[in-house]
Amino acid sequence: MTNRYTEELAQLQYESHDNCVLCNHEFKENETVHLGYNKEFIPLYLCDNCSHELDEVCYRVIFSKRPYKKPDNETKLWRYVDIYKYLSMLLSEGLYFSRADLFDDIFEGAKGLRRRKNIWDDYYIKFFLDGFNNPPEGIKFSYSDKEKNGEAKRLVKELEELGKISRKNTYINCWHANDSESEAMWKEYSGSIPNALAIQTNYEKLYRIIGKPNRIDIGYVEYVDFERNFVGVNETYWKKRKSLNYEQEVRAIVTKFNFSELGLLIHCDLPQLIDNVYISPYAPSWIVPILNDLNKKYDFNKEVVKSSIGEVPFY
Repeated sequence: MTNRYTEELAQLQYESHDNCVLCNHEFKENETVHLGYNKEFIPLYLCDNCSHELDEVCYRVIFSKRPYKKPDNETKLWRYVDIYKYLSMLLSEGLYFSRADLFDDIFEGAKGLRRRKNIWDDYYIKFFLDGFNNPPEGIKFSYSDKEKNGEAKRLVKELEELGKISRKNTYINCWHANDSESEAMWKEYSGSIPNALAIQTNYEKLYRIIGKPNRIDIGYVEYVDFERNFVGVNETYWKKRKSLNYEQEVRAIVTKFNFSELGLLIHCDLPQLIDNVYISPYAPSWIVPILNDLNKKYDFNKEVVKSSIGEVPFY
């Protein structure tokens, strides 16, 4: 199998993921997925029933569902930023992904509360012990019960270390899903910086322009009660505390191993990606023409308009 095969099939797996490309069968957890080429050298991602169509099998994988829910194509997405990040976006002609361990939220990447960690540890120790005691057919373990217990504890400790390392390998770009502007988000981003902005797009554009070309995962964040729940090892960056559910966050996530930068810039066609740009309702009106002049200077043909939330009512 050449590198070309790997890239081509990896892209197909990313795009199709949930369904067989021939019969549209929806894969279930732990089903076998077959990847390869037919006689016409067309790349295929197939279920068991369609696997006979492959003339060359390159590899097989065990299907696992995505740890997030994808938005509908029309879902409106908003990114609230301060004016400095907006200017940086224009200068760099791309979107900036921040490293997970640098977020203000200390729970970013967390699996649960520290005081409940013993419950987590006990669950995974039992999980690994069950694996040792019920190995796949043809595999035998010669460990004693004491050795199995020690190995299970070692693996749990290794999971914890991997979790810490992943915070430096994970890069995130955050959006807010809403049909309209959010006063709560404006207040959060304009509390100390009145000149905040919101850029607006939709999921289809974010996926097509950022996600698909770079194989970036984009999906909803789920908000959970850490007093009662833990987060699975593959879900840590798709779950947040329930107290933050007002954020209605959709995030794009990139994992970069052996990459120590504080952030990651993904270049893209900003005029194609962004539909509208709004300035905070708390910003002075004189800043709007200045921002529009800057947009023209950087060939970003979008007009900045004042947020409608600042409109004056009558009684």
